[in-house]
Amino acid sequence: MLWFIAGFLVLCWLWHKVFGGRVDAPSDTEKDDASAGVIISGRGVSRMMNEVGRSLSGIPEAVNRFNEIAAVLDAQDKEKKRKEQSSFGKTLRDRQLVMGAVRDIGKREHRIGKEMDTDPEFASLYESNKAELETILAGHAPPRKNPVRAGLVQVQYRTLRSWSIPFLVHFTRVSNLPSILANGIMPVAWHAKSGIVSAVNDVHRFDRRTNSSSFSIAHPNHRMLWKYRQLDPDEDWVILAVDPDVIWKKQCAFCPRNAAEKSISSRSLGDLTGRAAFDKMLGVNRRTDALPYEPADDQAEVLVFGVVEPELITGAFFLKDETRTKLDGLCGARATFNAAESEALFSSRSHARRLTGNAALLDGYQKLMAQIADDLRQDPGLAPHLDAALAEMLDNPDIYSA
Repeated sequence: MLWFIAGFLVLCWLWHKVFGGRVDAPSDTEKDDASAGVIISGRGVSRMMNEVGRSLSGIPEAVNRFNEIAAVLDAQDKEKKRKEQSSFGKTLRDRQLVMGAVRDIGKREHRIGKEMDTDPEFASLYESNKAELETILAGHAPPRKNPVRAGLVQVQYRTLRSWSIPFLVHFTRVSNLPSILANGIMPVAWHAKSGIVSAVNDVHRFDRRTNSSSFSIAHPNHRMLWKYRQLDPDEDWVILAVDPDVIWKKQCAFCPRNAAEKSISSRSLGDLTGRAAFDKMLGVNRRTDALPYEPADDQAEVLVFGVVEPELITGAFFLKDETRTKLDGLCGARATFNAAESEALFSSRSHARRLTGNAALLDGYQKLMAQIADDLRQDPGLAPHLDAALAEMLDNPDIYSA
């Protein structure tokens, strides 16, 4: 479509140049010649040929411009496909498909439940017909594929708030990126014995858990990132996106606030692990624009113990375009994002809401989650139906109801 538009604009330009130019008014002599029956004078023909020649001389310039536009559009198309086909893009797409189906199913079941509560006759009729319909479908209808992609781990905490997490993030200095992509995100306590020399952000580590690395849910702790950027303005930074299933695959501590706060660091590891700790980390988000997966506290952390392997790193958001250009090849098949696309993640959550240059891959997912958040604010009773729809889909990986 973009190629067609570009070609059309070039053709319009050529048409204007050849046929839309101003033609000089004929002289009195030419008027006399025309009135005498001479169709076009010699001078008129010469003038027209000169005009056509001048117009045609612009064709190479137009062709070059067309080729430039075509090259830009082609590069943009390839970049879009690369991001969509990356593990980052596939994870977002999978979750968007699942969340879209969950929203439709949950709202339908909730609406039916309300009707059944107020109309016993309808409830009886619905239950009997539902049972009969399920019997018919079980015997004759082919199964419909579940939008949950094969190979996704069956999560432990199967609620909409937990499963809708699109990715975890970890910010680091660009100088650490080659080592991270080769060895994974490794706890500071392991660096020396692994022969890794890194630029460390927090040399104090008041959280006292140096055998872990810090991650955030879908958006970095912008206060800490801003603090480190101000301490060393010349330093370059990158925010890494990590597969959200790390939460279920690795040993994690769920911190409802900054892990370095005494109220968190003084707790035992057991107090920060498990379902109750996870739910407490998410908390009750009272912001009116909050998305379902966002923690109540912007500084909430997930401490991951051990190494987060390179294959679990799915994307990189760069602060500077020149850095992305330089290191894009090193990132391999991972999704990489330029400065404009990354601006939202390098900003506070509240400021990010007002940005329009956010990575296109994220926009679609975040818009769907914003719709679900609005649904829940308007009718809190919808939540258990959404959770039930999600659990049913995860329990039945081969089929689902729509």
